[in-house]
Amino acid sequence: MRSQVAKEFDHDPLQEDAIKQIGDSFASGAINGSGTGAGKTYVAVRGGQVRDAERVLIIAQPKVMRNFMETLESLGGPPLRPCANAKFRGIPASEAKANKAACMAGEPGWYFVSRELFQREMWRMRTVKPRNGKTSKKAEMFRSWDKVKPFDYVVYDECQMAASPKAKSTKSLRHLRADFKVAQSADWFGGEIANQYHVAKTIWESWVDDQYEDFTDWRDENCTTKYDHFAFDKKEITGEIWPGFFAASMPVYVRIPSPIKKPPPERHYVELSSQERKLYDELKKNMAAEIGDELFIVEHAHTLFMRLREANLGTFRPIDVVRKVRNRESGKMEEVPGQSIEFVPGDKSSTVDAIREIMGDHPGEPVIVLTHSSKFANKAAVDLGGLAYTGAQTETQKAEAERAFIAGEVSVLVGTEAMAEGLDGLQAVCRIAIIASRPGKNYMTPQFIGRVARRGQEREPQVYEIVREGTLDELIKKNGKTEPGVVERALKKELMLTKAKSL
Repeated sequence: MRSQVAKEFDHDPLQEDAIKQIGDSFASGAINGSGTGAGKTYVAVRGGQVRDAERVLIIAQPKVMRNFMETLESLGGPPLRPCANAKFRGIPASEAKANKAACMAGEPGWYFVSRELFQREMWRMRTVKPRNGKTSKKAEMFRSWDKVKPFDYVVYDECQMAASPKAKSTKSLRHLRADFKVAQSADWFGGEIANQYHVAKTIWESWVDDQYEDFTDWRDENCTTKYDHFAFDKKEITGEIWPGFFAASMPVYVRIPSPIKKPPPERHYVELSSQERKLYDELKKNMAAEIGDELFIVEHAHTLFMRLREANLGTFRPIDVVRKVRNRESGKMEEVPGQSIEFVPGDKSSTVDAIREIMGDHPGEPVIVLTHSSKFANKAAVDLGGLAYTGAQTETQKAEAERAFIAGEVSVLVGTEAMAEGLDGLQAVCRIAIIASRPGKNYMTPQFIGRVARRGQEREPQVYEIVREGTLDELIKKNGKTEPGVVERALKKELMLTKAKSL
C-alpha cells in the first residue's frame, strides 16, 4: 500500500521543482520545510538520485524506515540497508549488523539509521576527575559516525529534533561529514523562531557566518523583540520583522504546501463529573486531595500543572513508587519513596465519554485520538476497545498497533506525541482525529492532524478538540500555550508554606 502512495508522487510539478533545486545546488545542503503529506520522503530520495549520490545516510525514526525503503524501491534505486546493533523492524540482527559494518567501512550504498542510535553513538560518558572526593560523569562527543568515510548525501528527517543549539542531536548532525545534507520537517525549527538560525547554521555554517557575526546579530536583523529580565541580554524574540524573509534568503529552502488543508479543530465542550471536579478543585486549591482512603499530595509546585492536566482527563488513583534522587551531600543516588498516579480502565472519565459521543456522531468510522499522557492513552484504548500508540512502547508494539488499525482490526488508535510523527497510511482508512489533550510541544498537534489531512486522503478530514469547562483547557490559546502564572502562583504558595514551617 505504501509503495502505491510513493508512486503517486511521480508527476507533481512542485515536487519536481524542489528536487531540481536540491539536485542543481552547489551549496552544502538544503532545508525542506514542506507541509505534512506533501511528499518529503519522495523529494529526499529523488534528490539523492539526481545528485548521483553513491553513499547515502538517512537518519530518521525507525517507524518511517519502510516508507524510505519502499519509495527507493519504487524509484528503481538500490535496496535500503538498515543499520543497527540488534534486530530492527523485522530485519535480522545479523543483517542489520552487517549493514552497519559496511557503512562504517566506507562502502557505497543507501543506509538507514535511527536517530536514537546515531546520537547515542556520537556521544559517550566520561568519568570526570574527583572533585571534593566526588566523581561524576560527563557526556562528550565520540563521533563514531563522524570518523567514517564522508557521505555524499545525508537526510535528517523531522529535523526539529536537531534544532536547539544545546541538543546533542544538533551537535551530532553538525559534525557529521557529508557533501550535502537535507534537513526536513513541516516544522523544521520546532516552533521556536530562534531555531531558524541554529538549523541554518547546522546546514550552511560558512554561509551563516558570512552573513552574521553571531546569533544576536541575526536576531537583531531579523526578529522583533521585547524586554525580558531573564534573557541573557534582556531581549525575548516575539516574531519576525519580515515573516518568511530569512527562510527565503537561505541557499536552498523548499516548501511544498500540504496537499490537503488542515481543518481547524472543532471544540467539543465537556463538563467534569462531580467526582472529577472535586479531585481537580482540591488539587488546585490545596496541592493535595483525598482519593478513596488515601491522601494524594503534590510535593512540588512545578508538578501541579502536570497533575491538573491529568485530573482533566479523568479520575485517577495514587500509587506508591520508589524514585532515585541524588543526595546533595554525598553525591550518590538514593532510593526515596514517592507517589505517582494510574488511570484504571473503567473508572470515570468525562473525556472518554466525550470521545464515545463524537464517535456516535460518526458510526462505524475509525478515529485516532491524541493525548499528552501515555497512562491515559492505555486506559482510553481499553475503554474504547482500541489500541494504544505511545513512546513507552517498543517499536514492535507500535508497529503492531499501526498495522492492526490500518487493517481494520480495531477502529480506535489512542496515542501520544509518538503518533504525531512519521506515521503514513492512517489517512487511507481514517478521516477523524480527536484531540483529548495537547502535548507539551506545540508543533505536535498540527502534525497529529496531518495524520489524516495528508496526501492520499479521499474524504474531508474532521478534527475535534475536547475542552473541559472550568479547567486549564479554557486557558489554552490558539497557539496551544496556557495562561502564564498558574505554576508561578502555586510555587509562591509552596514557598510561603515552607517559610511558615521553618518559623
